[in-house]
Amino acid sequence: MKHIFFATNGLGGGGTNVSRFVVYFDIINLKNVGLLLNYYYLNTDIPKGTAFDQDILKEITQYSDINKFLEKVSEHFINKGRRVPLDQQSKIWSPKSILDSGIGNILRDMVVNNEYTHEKISELINDYHVFAENVSFEYVVALDYALKYTHKKGETESLDYKKFSSEIAAYEELNLDLLETTLGFRKTNRMKQKILAPIHGYDYNSYISNLNQILEIEMKVGVKFDGFAIGGIANTRSLDSDTWKVPAHFNKTQKSGFINASLTNEIKQFLLEKDDERWIHILGSGNIFNIPFITMFGGDSSDCHSAWRRASDGSREGTSRSKYLIPLLDSNLEFFNNRNLLKYIKIDEVSNIKCECSVCSEYNIEELKKLYFSNDNECHYYSKILLYIHSLNQYERIIEFSQKPDYISLLTKTPDNEFNTKCEELINTLLG
Repeated sequence: MKHIFFATNGLGGGGTNVSRFVVYFDIINLKNVGLLLNYYYLNTDIPKGTAFDQDILKEITQYSDINKFLEKVSEHFINKGRRVPLDQQSKIWSPKSILDSGIGNILRDMVVNNEYTHEKISELINDYHVFAENVSFEYVVALDYALKYTHKKGETESLDYKKFSSEIAAYEELNLDLLETTLGFRKTNRMKQKILAPIHGYDYNSYISNLNQILEIEMKVGVKFDGFAIGGIANTRSLDSDTWKVPAHFNKTQKSGFINASLTNEIKQFLLEKDDERWIHILGSGNIFNIPFITMFGGDSSDCHSAWRRASDGSREGTSRSKYLIPLLDSNLEFFNNRNLLKYIKIDEVSNIKCECSVCSEYNIEELKKLYFSNDNECHYYSKILLYIHSLNQYERIIEFSQKPDYISLLTKTPDNEFNTKCEELINTLLG
């Protein structure tokens, strides 16, 4: 089975290129890339300090298919002028979908407004899964307490929220209570959605312990989750290398690959010993370098916000720039003769690059730069969307590449010696 990477989009949580991504679905052709959306942003019934595009989002209740709704959203935004004048293709990308609760935002609002109680969080479970079912999300990450890894302006200014966030790891029993409530709801409601139970911990053993507790709850309730979602390892920089047995000489990229692959393997092997082959998703950690390694050890799917951030976080002024992913693979899944493979480089620093993906076949790097630095805002936003799609094209190819029987050893034989060494050290350590 091929890995699925879920690209993230905060539709409803941003007013510029966040919404514009949807209007370019007709130029996307990806089979192994799905879409992760956020319940907090999509649901107009949830009060928010700042809300975007509420006029169209409130129509989601009229649809029974999230992709059909996104087509309507695209049409709505195009009519508002949020697209460059391109001929629209007849075939629209219709990705697999996964819904995340956005619990970090929900908790922040409750804490800041002094409205938080565990009972209020528990009461969200019914509405959350009904919402997901009504618009046919294929996968749903069960609601639980989780730490926010990124913060918008104002979120970290509340001392109450800082204190709550710092203590989130102590909420294991409350998390288990939420998962038990979710299973109880599922037991009395027939649903098509596949529900993934988040697993948390602070080292390998604690993750296995938490997983075992979830299995015990399943036995108690008499209903099972469809799979599991490994949380808490998106920001490996903050994880202690000794605790996670990371070699001292590993750089941050290798550290991320090692922790994600090793923990995925621990969880996969624990389940296999129980003849349990359920789905394993890695939350927030599916950066492109990690994909081959988490695939090797049984990760069925992942998501990550990095590709979007690198493409969208940048401006035409100052020194902040959007970044271009240096591609590894061509359409035949052969290696490009590029340096800095799978690194994100500021767009104005990229030159003499080889790529023939759907984006780069239409716009060479100089043309992408021209769009990026255009005084026309729509051209500027369009360039960022193109950078994102370019990255997603590489995700598609690396997932296909990871179907080759010898793909792991091939990663040490690219034209980029630095990349080869990084992969070889990681592979040798993982395989012991």
